[in-house]
Amino acid sequence: MDPKEFNNLASELAADRTPVKVRTAINRAYYAALLIGFELLRDRLSIPMRRTGDRHQDVKTYLNNSGDREFEEVSAKLGTLQRDRIQADYYPENENVERLTKAQSSVEQAKSIIETMRADINEPRCSQIIKSIRDYREMIS
Repeated sequence: MDPKEFNNLASELAADRTPVKVRTAINRAYYAALLIGFELLRDRLSIPMRRTGDRHQDVKTYLNNSGDREFEEVSAKLGTLQRDRIQADYYPENENVERLTKAQSSVEQAKSIIETMRADINEPRCSQIIKSIRDYREMIS
């Protein structure tokens, strides 16, 4: 399955405007972006990735330490999406997260992240990103 489909579903859910669907749209938008980030790192850049709950932090951290401005911005956007997802999933008393504009923003943010992560990464940029992430992993181990 293509994780991008989660964002397509998020877009459909957000159009419904009911609180449960708006909250679920935020959740699915985040997971679409997260899973595509995971695939980028693991499959395209050959960065070893854990398959545990730590992947949430790993994806953001590795992108943020990629030495690449676009991926550093993606990391920040993922952080925002994750915070919104946590509010949508764990704080039913927070009605602010139920606004249609919040769900639409999450879908658009995920779409932007997906486009950036699925774009071609030419040389020498690709090699530099891999080197920066590997240097970071070595530094923290």
